[in-house]
Amino acid sequence: MLNANTPDFARIHEFYDPVEICFLCDYLRIPRPDQLASISLKVGPDDRQGQSDDGFVRPVLGAGGSDTLIIENAVARLALNAIEERLPRWFGRNAAGEQVSSRRPKHARHTTTPLEPSYLFGINWASTGPGLDWPEHYHVAYFPGFEVLVVTASQDSTDVHGYLDQAIGWFPASANFEDSVETIISGWWQSQASCLQEHWEALLGEGLIDAGRAICWADAVWCSDDEDEEWID
Repeated sequence: MLNANTPDFARIHEFYDPVEICFLCDYLRIPRPDQLASISLKVGPDDRQGQSDDGFVRPVLGAGGSDTLIIENAVARLALNAIEERLPRWFGRNAAGEQVSSRRPKHARHTTTPLEPSYLFGINWASTGPGLDWPEHYHVAYFPGFEVLVVTASQDSTDVHGYLDQAIGWFPASANFEDSVETIISGWWQSQASCLQEHWEALLGEGLIDAGRAICWADAVWCSDDEDEEWID
C-alpha cells in the first residue's frame, strides 16, 4: 500500500479549505491535523449541492443514496473542478421541453491556485443503441502540498457507479509517471473484468497517453483474463 507524506498543514490553506483537507487526508490515509480531527464528512440525503458558497467541494451522496464512493467522488470533483465543462455528459429535454444535462453547472473554487488536471485518454465501453454510448475519460491532477497525483475516471451517467466522477488511484509525484498511471487504470479495468465486463470497444481521445499504450494496457488485462478462463477449463 502506498503511503503519502504528511503535508505541512500550515502552508496548504492557499490550495484547499478545511473540509477539502479532511477528505484528502482520509483518501490518502494521512492523519488529519488535530484542529480538523472533529470535522464530520457525513452527508444528509437532501444535500445535493456538493459545494460551499465559495465553491469549495463537499461530499454528496450518489444516485439512489449510495455512499460507496463518496470520498473518491469528492476527491475527483476537487481534481476536475476547473474543467467541469469538458467532462462527459448527456443532454436531453424534460417534459416542459427544457434542455437538461447529467451535469449541473459548478462554481469555480475561490482559491488563488486552482488545480489544473491533464487529460490522459478516453474510451467507449460499448455502443448499446443508436446514439447510446458508455464513455469514460481519464484525467490526472497534481495536488500541491500533498505532493501526489490522482487519476480520475469520468462518465456521462451515474448508472454504473452512482457518481459521474471517481478518483481511482494516486501515486507520489516522485514516482514514474507512465508506470504509475498504467498500474492504476489497469487495476480499475481488472476490477470490472472480474465482474465479466468485456474489453472496451473504442478509443475516444488521446492525451498524455496515446492510443497504442492504452490498447496495450487493455489487451494485457483482458487477454490475461481469457488465459485464466482457458486454464480453469
